[in-house]
Amino acid sequence: RWIASQNVMGQYCGYLIIARLIQTNGEMNPRYRDELIDQAQTALKGDNISVCMAAQRVLELLQSNAGQL
Repeated sequence: RWIASQNVMGQYCGYLIIARLIQTNGEMNPRYRDELIDQAQTALKGDNISVCMAAQRVLELLQSNAGQL
C-alpha cells in the first residue's frame, strides 16, 4: 500500500522496508513478487531519485534471490 501511494516519503519508506524484508527472508509469494516488480518498474520512471534508487535496489535483490533458487 505504501509503494502505491502518491506520497513520495511513503513510497521511499515502503521500498526500503521491502528491501530489508527481502534481505532477511528472501521468500515471496509469486503473485506478490510480480505485483512488486510492476510497481518498482513504474517507480523507476518517476521523477523522485530517492524512490527510483530504492525501487532499483528492490529489483536487484529480487533478481539476486531468483538466481540463488
